[in-house]
Amino acid sequence: MKGVADETTPLFQSTKPRRLRTALFVLLGLLFVLFSSLRAIATFWTDYLWFDSVNFPSVWTGVLGTKAGLFGAFALAAFVLTWINLYVADRLRPPDLLFNDSTDEMVQRFRTMSKRRTFLARTGAASLVALFAAIGVSGQWQNWILFRNGANFGTNDAQFGRDVGFYIFQLPFLTYVASWIFLTLLTVTLSVAAVHYFNGGIRSAAAAGGGARISRQVKMHVSLLLGFVALARALQYWLQRFELLYSTRGEIAGGANYTDIKYQLPAYDLLIVISIVAFVMLVANVVRRGWTLPAVAVSLWVVVSIVLGNIFPAAIQALRVNSGGITYEAAYVKRNIDATRKAYGFDDQQSGTSKVTTIEYDQGGTGALDGTTKSAELAVAEPMVDAASLWDPNISESTFERFEGSGKRQYLQLTPLTVDRYATGADRELEPALIGVRTMNWNTLDESARTWTNKHLKYTHSYGVGFAPTNTANANGVPAFQFGDIPLKSTANTSTTGGTSIDQTTPEFRVYFSQGLDQFVVANSALAEIDYTNSNELANTRVDSYTGGGGVNLNFWRKAAYALRFGDRNLLLSTNIDKNSEILTDRDIETRVKKVAPFLQWDHKAVPVVTSTGITWVLDGYTTSR
Repeated sequence: MKGVADETTPLFQSTKPRRLRTALFVLLGLLFVLFSSLRAIATFWTDYLWFDSVNFPSVWTGVLGTKAGLFGAFALAAFVLTWINLYVADRLRPPDLLFNDSTDEMVQRFRTMSKRRTFLARTGAASLVALFAAIGVSGQWQNWILFRNGANFGTNDAQFGRDVGFYIFQLPFLTYVASWIFLTLLTVTLSVAAVHYFNGGIRSAAAAGGGARISRQVKMHVSLLLGFVALARALQYWLQRFELLYSTRGEIAGGANYTDIKYQLPAYDLLIVISIVAFVMLVANVVRRGWTLPAVAVSLWVVVSIVLGNIFPAAIQALRVNSGGITYEAAYVKRNIDATRKAYGFDDQQSGTSKVTTIEYDQGGTGALDGTTKSAELAVAEPMVDAASLWDPNISESTFERFEGSGKRQYLQLTPLTVDRYATGADRELEPALIGVRTMNWNTLDESARTWTNKHLKYTHSYGVGFAPTNTANANGVPAFQFGDIPLKSTANTSTTGGTSIDQTTPEFRVYFSQGLDQFVVANSALAEIDYTNSNELANTRVDSYTGGGGVNLNFWRKAAYALRFGDRNLLLSTNIDKNSEILTDRDIETRVKKVAPFLQWDHKAVPVVTSTGITWVLDGYTTSR
């Protein structure tokens, strides 16, 4: 009977089972994300613990905060820009009655679906664009810090007359921002065009009955966006003018050369004008019919950018400048020389006069090296002659290794030899010496000894150094080692410490941090750590506690985090690791300093400095600019 409900069909279906299923799927999804992210979370936490253990948590929080801030700021800017333009695109949606044909079936379906969840779809699309736009931004954290804290150098460049500080502190970040604006605007424009198409504002040729059509409102919107894309490109060209000072095109000297200044720079200036003209034409296209003017502007831009911006300067450089040599480059080489002299302080900043004094020595019969002055000159040079090296560090490594490295114990090896000056002689004059620090060579141990316990709990460190002056040798023709042997000894009255013998029990000569150490160890475990052995057998051990610092105290949760980080369950299961234990990671010296000061450029080699109290590693770090 009409109007009577079927008894077998409930009038109201409960939504509780559906909600429970949805909640269950969401919970399972969150748990999956959590478990798949556990290792990343453990790495994140243990990184902070490491920085805290070396008293530099501010570096960790500072870098992280800067990266997060940049990501958030750029992502928010991209999100707002995209969301507003997508909102405008939805507001410009043509009325339904204009689309009663069946040829644009996909468009019709999209319009029907998007009406239900317009806000959600718009927000999701804007979030996706923002995510992709901000992915690489955090990598600019150093350039941002330079930009924010930059200052003037008080010296202007010869081409544009700008302070050098602009090129070092501001230009790198400005160049990135200009590129980001251009690409983001281009992405937003393409996204908006796609939305307009699915909304029906842009008609395909088939749907329009022979030719593609764009509604007037859509044309205004897209034209404005394309105009801002052209303006962003003009900004890029303007900054590229300054980047010519980084040019490597010249064969004689670095920096802007003849081709860059005479041809590349005018090409950039012309491209800036064309980009601005294109912007004006695209804005004017809002009220005009057709796309003739924008098409002309874009075509002109393409031709000029390819021909005048790339092909022509390359041809001039290859056919004229490279064959003409210094004829064309003289003025720009002089700029390079003048800037170098100023940078090194060879010229007075105020007067511009040279501060270098040239002295000519007469090698005839009346010069400084003749007659009675000859003995005086030789007397001055005598210390240099006495300090002449007998031992080349590259050739002598095998000799040092045989006497003070693996020749002493198979599981030891010396770091690459370094040369430094020490007061090694009886007169306490500074003389060159070769130093090699002993480190663990785990792979030389017998396979039966390469257990997890030995690797991480017992063989936690190496012991001592090999040290010998480079200008002396023993009677049998081998280096005269002043620090060495096992137990560690020093030669009386000729050591670097003014005659004080080294105490073999000094903890600082136990080397926990060195070069090339890539495995973690746990100090102060329940097992005694090996200082050295009587031979190559595991015999002598030590029982005192590690007090060197730089380690992280372990509890259950920290053990679990490190076990996840290194994929090593023994860290969590070992009964020899207790609350007094410290885990030492990143034990390579260069790795440690690069983590603590990632904003510096570090020398490739760490130098060990040996004193009576132990070994101190010294590395040179520099602030640099290209």
